[in-house]
Amino acid sequence: MVLKSANISLKRALPDNDPWAVVRHFLFGHPLRTSSQEKESLGFFLGLPILAIDALSSVAYATEEILIALSVATPASLTTHLLDLAMIPIILRAFAGGCTAMTGVEAIANAGSILRRPHAVVAQRILLALGLLLGMMFLSITITACRLNLTPLENESLLSQVIRALWGGGFIHNAIQILIALILFLAANTAFADAPRLSAMLARDGWFPKQLYII
Repeated sequence: MVLKSANISLKRALPDNDPWAVVRHFLFGHPLRTSSQEKESLGFFLGLPILAIDALSSVAYATEEILIALSVATPASLTTHLLDLAMIPIILRAFAGGCTAMTGVEAIANAGSILRRPHAVVAQRILLALGLLLGMMFLSITITACRLNLTPLENESLLSQVIRALWGGGFIHNAIQILIALILFLAANTAFADAPRLSAMLARDGWFPKQLYII
């Protein structure tokens, strides 16, 4: 009854023919009832591409971040003076750069109720599959870049160099670059989608206003 009255008041305050209502419906779609939340939950096969796209887009540039940090050191210093004090900051900087491969994994942990029941089992399966995909992508990009003796450039990413070296600089290279740009665009949706759930968690713990807990 409360939900029905809230929907009625919302329609009265913002009728469907209102320009702002049209924009809202175009961007966010029509509001869903709370009772339909379970039907809209994500399973393994749908949750993996939606929740993992941010992490998969990040791991593509982890190798480049590591090589950028290691580029200040010569190969000789890396092999003969690996434990020198001067090399420790470089190694730590490369490790921090490589940690970009883990960016976006928190989206699965924050998913919570949007996953199908049992939530924990579905989340574990998605994390396991994501870990395998991240490992294969990182190793394949790193091994390929090392075998091709590629180094980071100011005007071209390492991933673009790999694609150019394997398939040339023609149509395939440009098509893959456009596809990568679209994936990065979709990956930005992770922060937008997780903001309400993260705000609700922080509100529950008392760090955000309590009104956000109902999100």
